[in-house]
Amino acid sequence: MRNYISDPFDGAEWLFRRVEELIPQASAPFTWAIELSRRCQRARGTYEPCLLHADLSVGNVLVSQSGVSLIDWEYAGGGDRFFDCGDFAEKWELSAVEERQFADEYNSTGDSLEYLLAALRMYRFHSRLREALWAAAASTTHFVEFDHSAYSRACMTRLDDIAASKAFQDSLSLVNATTEIKEVQCS
Repeated sequence: MRNYISDPFDGAEWLFRRVEELIPQASAPFTWAIELSRRCQRARGTYEPCLLHADLSVGNVLVSQSGVSLIDWEYAGGGDRFFDCGDFAEKWELSAVEERQFADEYNSTGDSLEYLLAALRMYRFHSRLREALWAAAASTTHFVEFDHSAYSRACMTRLDDIAASKAFQDSLSLVNATTEIKEVQCS
C-alpha cells in the first residue's frame, strides 16, 4: 500500500536521499528540516496507515456541480490519516480560522479537535518539506520549463516560517504529549 513518498516521514527521508544522490551540495540546507521531521515522527508515534492522496494541490481537486473529484493519484499510498489534512491546509493556504473550520468538518476520527488541529499543523510542515525536496530533485531533470530550484528555495523559506511559529511548536508539543499518554495507557 505504501509507495516511496505517500507516507510523510518515509517520503521525506526517501526524497532527501534522492537529493543527496543527485546533487549532494543541495542537501545541506535540508538537514535541519529532516531532523525536525524525525522529531515529529517520534512525537507522532506509531499509527495505522491508511490510503492517502498525498498531493492535494489546487490543481488536483476539481469542483463541479456534480461534486468534488480528486485527480493525479501518482503519489497515493499508505500513510498517516492526518497528512492529507495538513497537505490540503498548506497547499490551499488556509488561515487559522479556516483550519479550524476544516478540522471541525473533517473530524470523525474520535480524536479531539485540538489534537486534529495539532496534527494538521505538524503536517503542513511536512507538506512543504516534501515540496522543497521534490523540487530540488526535479531540478536535475529539466522535464518542464519551470524553475524548480527557485521553487525549492521558496518552499524552504516557508518551512522556516512554519517551524519558527508558535502554532507549530505548540502543535508538536501537543502531538508528543498525546502520544506519550496513549503509550502509557496501552502499557
